[in-house]
Amino acid sequence: MSAETNNTILAGYAKYGDECNIRLQPTSEKNWQDSVVLVWWDPDNNIGGFHRLGHEPNNLDGSFATLWSNLVTPSGIFKRTQSKPLREEDSIPGGGYGSGDGSVTVEFKDGLHTWVIDEPEEDLMACIVHRDTGPNVDCFPKKNAIADNFAAGHLDIPGTVSGTMTIKGKTFKFQNGLSIRDHGWGVRDWGSALLSHRWIVGTSGPDFSVFIVVWHSADDRYAKFGWVVRDNIITAAKSIDVVTYVEDDSLTNRGGKTELELVSGEKFIVEWTPVAKGFVSWYRGIACVDRLCSFKATGEGKVFNGFGDYESTSNIHAGDRKPSLLVNGVIDDGLTRE
Repeated sequence: MSAETNNTILAGYAKYGDECNIRLQPTSEKNWQDSVVLVWWDPDNNIGGFHRLGHEPNNLDGSFATLWSNLVTPSGIFKRTQSKPLREEDSIPGGGYGSGDGSVTVEFKDGLHTWVIDEPEEDLMACIVHRDTGPNVDCFPKKNAIADNFAAGHLDIPGTVSGTMTIKGKTFKFQNGLSIRDHGWGVRDWGSALLSHRWIVGTSGPDFSVFIVVWHSADDRYAKFGWVVRDNIITAAKSIDVVTYVEDDSLTNRGGKTELELVSGEKFIVEWTPVAKGFVSWYRGIACVDRLCSFKATGEGKVFNGFGDYESTSNIHAGDRKPSLLVNGVIDDGLTRE
């Protein structure tokens, strides 16, 4: 375990209601954005995905809907990374989000977060419905580089998913998937925000979920913090150690090993094992890797098995060029067959 530092202590959290489960009213601040994320996996069908949809109304070069859409399907991995001009119809009534081209919508209603993905050129359509199994809280510290440049407001909530995926005429139904959703808002300065980070999140259900963030900002500020959620109770970590396994391309991660000591004195070791190739999203000079993983958490005489996302960036050269050759990663749009 790494030594305890002020960087690893979570000072508290803010609890929100449904007002933060919908699109928020933008401010006039430069680079203000509002984005939602869903990561999920259905072990019965071996399908899942990582999806991010953000509205960026105040960029210097215009107003955009930014989409990172990634699906693991029986036919291969589908990927779309794009920024489209933000249209009036992308502000869906009731606080929903559109993607600038109609390919993805996100809406919240009656406690359900529904993502609809429509890719007719690939004969691909999915409806993914997330339901929270943890409290609606923001656990991110508010006095560091993350709050200043990347995530003034940030929710990470465990849940379950159900829905359907249809590809090439074959439909897969799922009821028992696991998921994590994310809602972040505030100023997000992609170009100068970070050199590297880790966002490692997972859930086995209401009994155990884990969240770890490590942040190295472009101005060399550093933060590391995390927490677990058990039966709606949040316990912060006072010490965290993160070891990320990296492929030969020096970018795509292969999961890793994390250790947490909680403020309660409890200790957990979590091993993260990939279940699919990594999704690599290239955006504003940052290559962000998301690797869907199974995990095994052991500690205090207990074992928890679940699903999660191991997200990482290794941007030490500050985005000089888009990566092209990857090992076990997918960066090109469209359907990539295994």
